Amino acid sequence: MTIAYAESPDTVGDDMKQVQPDGAASVPRVYERIYNQMRESAAESPVKKRIFEWAVDTAQAYDDADDPGVVLEAKLAVADRLVFSQVREELGGNVDLFVSGGGSLSSDLAKLYRSMGLTILEGYGLTETAPALTLNPPEDVRIGTMGVGLCDVDLDLDPSVVTEETKASAEGEVGELLAKGPNVFDAYWNKPDTTEAAFTEEGYFRTGDIVARDEDGFVSFVDRRKNLLVLDTGKNVAPEPIEDEFATSARVDQIMVTGDDEKFVGAVISPTMDRLREWAEEADVDLPADPAAAVEDDRVHEWIAEEVERVNERLGHHEQIKEFRLAGEEWTAENDLLTPSMKKKRRNIRETYREKIDDIYGRAGTAETGGEAEAATD
Repeated sequence: MTIAYAESPDTVGDDMKQVQPDGAASVPRVYERIYNQMRESAAESPVKKRIFEWAVDTAQAYDDADDPGVVLEAKLAVADRLVFSQVREELGGNVDLFVSGGGSLSSDLAKLYRSMGLTILEGYGLTETAPALTLNPPEDVRIGTMGVGLCDVDLDLDPSVVTEETKASAEGEVGELLAKGPNVFDAYWNKPDTTEAAFTEEGYFRTGDIVARDEDGFVSFVDRRKNLLVLDTGKNVAPEPIEDEFATSARVDQIMVTGDDEKFVGAVISPTMDRLREWAEEADVDLPADPAAAVEDDRVHEWIAEEVERVNERLGHHEQIKEFRLAGEEWTAENDLLTPSMKKKRRNIRETYREKIDDIYGRAGTAETGGEAEAATD
């Protein structure tokens, strides 16, 4: 096997075209970036943009259909010839499958890739498990799950750390994922107390992640145990599934959900600046050149609010984003808002946008997304 490493997240598309790999492994954020690059390339002309959007809509309809039928099969074949075959060529032309780990992968994004003839196998693991515990079998990919335990890996669940509400909201068994296996580490270097806390009395490693497991042993991510938001109403909210709903959004580039010990769910959102500028030009909206100033424009808030409301329709009432504030910068490892593996540094993001988050919860009843906060704070 020959292994190539991408130069940076921004160059993944070009790197793959050069290397022409048979497969690739990365974190969800990179697959989002690749998809965004496809969309940006298609937006170079109105005709290409319309064709790309039609192809994506066709692919989604095909994947959602229990029985696609002859007409939808024909449409997908046309979409593949006009768009998706070119996408595969841009990624080197040889990719059989992708592997995703290190974070929650959007089901919508995974379905889009599958419809384009690019299967993503989602898995799960940690550095302490060298580094995988589960993976979707290529012959039985179940989108929305992280697959089943690898050979010789013994998985168990600890339901005691999960509320009854969380158990009721997920399908199958729910609890903190526990693991034993030859790939599980022995100890943290010179940290005996931390090591002891990381294992159960039975010798299972505590992953710190809440998962659901179905009758076939397929594991689905719920959220990091430490990331679960507990509203002051007592409702538990997992932020990552909400954030995943925006993975294919053309308007929202990055989002972090807030609300721990608050009355309702809020969010800090970093818009897709290129798309924002395109919209402003199309709508004859004059925005400041400075991104930080541009996102303070009420018309920009309204534009993002339309996208938030679209996602809210797919969420439970207590999960819906009642208010949001906008960030005028992309979150990266360079500004210390993402890890090098492109995971959100939630504490850093909260500190960076502390004033905006305080503003969300300091003005009850003034929701940016249609006035729903007043109802949420009753």
